[in-house]
Order: sequence, then C-alpha cells, then structure tokens
Amino acid sequence: MIMERIRGIAIGLVLSWLCMGAQAAPITLVPTASGELVEKQQCASPGCFSLDFEYRNPLQSLSYSSTLVPGDGRVNTGLGYLVFDLSGLTASTESAHLRLDLNYSQAVDPALTVAALPPSIVGALTGIAPGSTTVSFFDMTPGGIAAFAAAGTLYNAIGTGAMLGSLGTSGPFNGVIDISLNSEALSQINATGGLWGIGLRWTPTPVGTIFNSSDLIEFNSAPQLLLTQTAEAPLPGSLALFALAVLLQLHRLSVRQRNAATAA
Repeated sequence: MIMERIRGIAIGLVLSWLCMGAQAAPITLVPTASGELVEKQQCASPGCFSLDFEYRNPLQSLSYSSTLVPGDGRVNTGLGYLVFDLSGLTASTESAHLRLDLNYSQAVDPALTVAALPPSIVGALTGIAPGSTTVSFFDMTPGGIAAFAAAGTLYNAIGTGAMLGSLGTSGPFNGVIDISLNSEALSQINATGGLWGIGLRWTPTPVGTIFNSSDLIEFNSAPQLLLTQTAEAPLPGSLALFALAVLLQLHRLSVRQRNAATAA
C-alpha cells in the first residue's frame, strides 16, 4: 500500500510539470526613437497648404496653435511617432498595451488614437537628430525636396493609418493611462522581427481668443510598450531526475516482489 502511494506521488510530480504548458512573461519596451511631427500650414483663400514640417525629438507633447490673421493665417498641428525594437522577442505576444503618462487640462476627449505606420517609413525615423529639425517647402535642393516629401508621407500615414487602439477618456487628466492594442497590432508585433512604428493622432480643441488658439497634450515621461508573451515553462532538471529515479526504483522493487511471489 505504501509503495503504491509513493508511486502515485512520483507519477503526479512528473505529470504536473509536463502539463504545466505555457506561462505569461511580461516585457516592457521603451522607444528606440520618438518625436512630434508638426505640420505648419499657411491658410488663405481658397484654403491651407503645408509650409513646413518640424520634427521635435524625443516626444514631449502633441501641440496645436493657430493664428488666423485675414490673408495670412497659420495653423500648426503636431502628431506623434514611436519606434520600438522588437528584435529581442522570442515568443508569441498575447496582449499589448501602450502606457502613456499624460497631462491634459481640457474637459474633453482629445480622441487620441494609436495609428499603424507602414514598415517602409519606420527605419528612417531612427535617424532623426535629437532636438528640432525643420524641413521647408521652399527648399528646392534635391535633398530638401526629398525631406519635405518624406515628412508629408509620415504625417499623412499617422493621420490615415489603421487604428490600433484609442484613449477614449475625457480630460482633465494627469497620470498614467494604458491603451489596449487590438488584434491588428498583435498581428503586426508577431510578424515583425525588427523595428515597429506607430503614430499618435488626436483632435485638438482650440482654446483662447478667436484669432489665437492653442491646445496641448504633454508627456510626463517616455511612453512604454507592455507585452505579455507566451513562454514554455522549463522542466526543472533536479525534480525530473528525482521523480524518474523514484519511478525506476519502484519498478525494480515491483519486479522483485513479483519474482518473489512467483518463486513462493
């Protein structure tokens, strides 16, 4: 009877470890590159056109300002971009959240949205110098024309990219907010073996005088990408060897008992 109990315990130890399956392993990533891209428009009849784009690196705010002077109005709207290096991931991602530490003073929902970016434009974002860099419509050099076109492509991609998640919280707020990323984001993360870029777009609500307005979302700290992955649970060698040794010894004892019973 005692032998049968020991055998059951040993078998249970082995099976419990073999059947543990997968365990969730949380991972936190900080951006390899980040920034605000501000489109500076000149507005006059019959409409507005892009005059300059300004990169502000790293990301510290999403800003809006307008000066509507008849015949020479200016509207500046900033969108954000983040680049994460996913090359170190070794397992499938089950859930993802974008953690933002925000400060917003207005009592409205800024409609902050996480937007997908095409992989073709992500790599160049890591080469943007820290600080402020402006590319102008009036720079007619080959390099200037290319830089202005690249900034316009990025700005349009952030503004029109597929939604990967949204804030959905009205202000005022000042603190950490986790945005749950959807299945499309998970699919992109699991399919990307290197740099992965996302954009941040919003809907400013102008405040101020009728001719001079502004709005601002501030970042108190750098954004973080929180991932939960599936990792195979390791089988501890010491316990496995112990359990197998017990099973082997029990088998030998069982054979001896049967042989003794047969001889008797």
